[in-house]
Amino acid sequence: MTETAQRVAAWRETGRTGSSSKTMAAHLMGETVPSPSYPHDAADFGRCLALLDAVPEFRARIGEMAELSGYVGEVWGALAENWATLEELHGQMPESCTTAMKAILKPIEEASGRVVRLGGNASLHLPDNPLGNMMKEGMEISYAAAVKACVDAGEVTHTIIQRATGLNTEMQAQIIQRMTKDGLVEPTGKNGKLLLTKKAIQAIGIADKVQEIAEATGKPAAQVLDAAKKAVGIGHNSGEKAVDKQEEMMNQAKGTAEGEISGQRLKSFIERVERLEEEKRTLGEDVRDVYSEAKSQGFEPKIMRKIVALRRSNLEKRREEQEILDLYMAAIGMAE
Repeated sequence: MTETAQRVAAWRETGRTGSSSKTMAAHLMGETVPSPSYPHDAADFGRCLALLDAVPEFRARIGEMAELSGYVGEVWGALAENWATLEELHGQMPESCTTAMKAILKPIEEASGRVVRLGGNASLHLPDNPLGNMMKEGMEISYAAAVKACVDAGEVTHTIIQRATGLNTEMQAQIIQRMTKDGLVEPTGKNGKLLLTKKAIQAIGIADKVQEIAEATGKPAAQVLDAAKKAVGIGHNSGEKAVDKQEEMMNQAKGTAEGEISGQRLKSFIERVERLEEEKRTLGEDVRDVYSEAKSQGFEPKIMRKIVALRRSNLEKRREEQEILDLYMAAIGMAE
């Protein structure tokens, strides 16, 4: 065994490893990497730095990570180009390191059409197969984005899906039909609303917990989930009770990392709210500017607002309201 191989073996025994650092070690050792990964935040990046500290000769070879196929190689190439800056930020301000990394990752991930961010550091990486061709065209990635948006909102509406995907009404209806077929949506809810099923909420909640524990422990998400299943004796066909047990196990498995993870998620929610509030303020100003421009050209903003409200409402509902209005006016002698 070479000295480099000995150092890598010793590093693997430390337990301070993650999927991205394992990818780096395997590739630079000339091993096959079946499911390559890359660092997403300061914690991931820190584990890669730990590898470089343990195996210093790898530091001069970081650029070789760009040899990995597909968008993963592109991400590694971009990270390698900015490695010195990221390492400096990691040592001084880890949060700034995460922000800088996301700025590097986002355009490459979006261009690949293969990655859907699910909140926090959780993400969905779409496979490269015949179905992946359709995914790259947008429908599958739109479906994932729609599901996430509906989970965040706690209900399913055309408006939520439109804002998340930009799809037209017909495509929105197809997404809702598929969500219903997949058992994620109940056909009817209170007041006629479409609601997410318990299955959808539990499944996504468990996925989030698995991802959190994987990030905290440096273990692959699949390994975390398998360990949880074994610990509570869950098989693949155990039904909803199994899902409940998995969720319970995920909560127990967090252990001492609970406070840190909860703090990270809370901060993530707060930052998302702040971004949305800023976007809402900006959009409000844009809307006012449009009405001001229209008024300067002789249009009446008050009437325009009524038209916008009417266009936003359901056609059948508008007709029903108009019929009731006509009926009431006729009753008091105001009909034309």
